[in-house]
Amino acid sequence: MLNKEIISAAIPSLHLNDPVSQALDLMADFHVTHLPVVVEDKLAGLVSEDDLLNVENDEMLLAEASALLSKIVAHADAFFYEAVQLVSENGLTLIPVISGESEYTGAIIATDLLRQLGRTCGVSDLGGIIVLEMEKVSFSFSEISKLVEPTMHRSFN
Repeated sequence: MLNKEIISAAIPSLHLNDPVSQALDLMADFHVTHLPVVVEDKLAGLVSEDDLLNVENDEMLLAEASALLSKIVAHADAFFYEAVQLVSENGLTLIPVISGESEYTGAIIATDLLRQLGRTCGVSDLGGIIVLEMEKVSFSFSEISKLVEPTMHRSFN
C-alpha cells in the first residue's frame, strides 16, 4: 500500500501566520504532538509540541519560529514502510506526505500506520508459520508430521 492511500483527511495543517497557541490547541484537540506547516500548498516543515512549549510567547507566529520546523517527510508514491520507518526512528505521532516538489498531499497518523502494518503482516489472521531445520537426508513428510502434529494439538487445547 502506498503512503497516499492511507492519508488521514482529519488532520489539519498549520500556516506560518498561525500563532503558537493555535498550534498547541490543535495538537491537543487531535491528540498529536506534531503538525505540518504549509505555505501555498507546499510543505514548509513539521513542528513539534516539545519545541513549541519552549517558546516564550504563545502569540508568536510560526513564521518567527521557522527554525523549529523539521524536514522529515514521506513520499506519496512510496510504499508505506517508508513512513513506518520514519515515524519509528523519529518518535513522530504523524508524518507529512509530499508529492513532486514538496507539494503537501496530507499527513498519516502513526496509529493508522500501525493498523496497516498489522493488516499487512496478518496479525489478525489465525494460523502461524513453523520453521523446521533438518538435514536433507532426514527430510520426509512422515517425519515432519510427527514433529508438527503434537505441537498443533497442544496449541489448540
